[in-house]
Amino acid sequence: MDDYFIVKSLHEAAKWGNIDKIRTLLNNNPSLKQRIDSPDDNGWTALMFAAKNNHADVIQYLLDKGSEPLLINQAGETAEDVAGQYRNLEICITIRTANKSKAKSDSVNFFSHSPLYRCAEYRSNKEWLGSIMRTSNAKFVLYNNLQPLVRENPDKSINIYKLLFSDVEDFISCGALVVFLGADSLMEADEILKAHSIWFGIDISNIGCGDLTARFSGSKWLSKSLPKQLLLVETDATIIGQGRSMFCWHQYNKFCSMCGSRTRFEEAGYKLICTNSHCDSHNGVHNICYPRVDPVAIMLVISADHNYCLLGRKIGFPDRMWSCLAGFMEPGESIDDAVKREVYEETGVIIDSVRYMASQPWPFPSSLMIGCIAIASTRPDNTTMKIDRKELEDARWFTKEQANMALFPRHYKFVNDKIILPPSAAIAHKLIKNWLRIKPNL
Repeated sequence: MDDYFIVKSLHEAAKWGNIDKIRTLLNNNPSLKQRIDSPDDNGWTALMFAAKNNHADVIQYLLDKGSEPLLINQAGETAEDVAGQYRNLEICITIRTANKSKAKSDSVNFFSHSPLYRCAEYRSNKEWLGSIMRTSNAKFVLYNNLQPLVRENPDKSINIYKLLFSDVEDFISCGALVVFLGADSLMEADEILKAHSIWFGIDISNIGCGDLTARFSGSKWLSKSLPKQLLLVETDATIIGQGRSMFCWHQYNKFCSMCGSRTRFEEAGYKLICTNSHCDSHNGVHNICYPRVDPVAIMLVISADHNYCLLGRKIGFPDRMWSCLAGFMEPGESIDDAVKREVYEETGVIIDSVRYMASQPWPFPSSLMIGCIAIASTRPDNTTMKIDRKELEDARWFTKEQANMALFPRHYKFVNDKIILPPSAAIAHKLIKNWLRIKPNL
């Protein structure tokens, strides 16, 4: 049976509520699981057919198998819209609940899947750190010019190339910088060595090491291109991001910003101290002391009726690509004030209210993206905006249908002029998708 008839059979089974037939189709055709939302010529999916005909068991089964309730047909209807049109209220509730659940699971962003406990209480214990790194529990992530040593898998995903102390001992003896990253389980004082893995980052940028990819079979330095970075396994990406931000901070703070003397590190790499004992930096807490984090407000601006979103095009974006507005926070600003200021400065749109949604570390080099939904008091009018052309090439209001088609381009092959949104690993993507799933209660 070819793909066309397999999908057609799936649609027919969903239409008539034949859940056994659906199970058989999915079990006998593994590729169908990735195409469970394949549409017919009118954009209808199996979920929509089941919603129309009030088959609650089929709806739940399809949702459990990964069916996407956000998709719309050529009439602009989601599966929930179809169920509502036919007064199948139980189906509406089931789909709405699934959307809320998906929105919750989407709240953890790339570079945020931290598998490590930071274990800050052990950072000042030099004796313990010196002994634990020599055990088989210790794992080392190697960096050179901020790029980590990794291993590419057959499926193109990328993992950390884990090293042991014996692999890096010569680097450490040559003066490589070592930073304690954490442990993958909580550690009690009397059970320290029971932690599964203790993680360290090691930076060899300032020592000559030769061709290490030849020394460590199957290894490679991770490309600096963002698409390659986003192929990292999520938990490994978070560990790598933590180390990258730390080593970048060290790289830019070799000298005291107050007196110009050399700095030295303490607290397993988490504190820099001026070597000049008479420097004023020893009095109080100053920027040079602790790792830098740059807060960035990133916001999806939506209209008061929740039907439109405002997106911008940065200068240099690929053709047809649009994203959320964003900007660095300034001293003395709250998150709400930063959102309102940035939106007004870049587009002239006035914001009425702001709601925090989620955050994302972005280790390029050390930003913290603070994701918000912002409700505009200004009407969604593309002709009245005052766009700052130094910041944006363009800004424009888009409908939910346009955003939906951009999020799921494979489903809407019949549409030729779709916009492009940031990849799913970016918090901008999550903000837009969650706007479509749930109306913020502002």
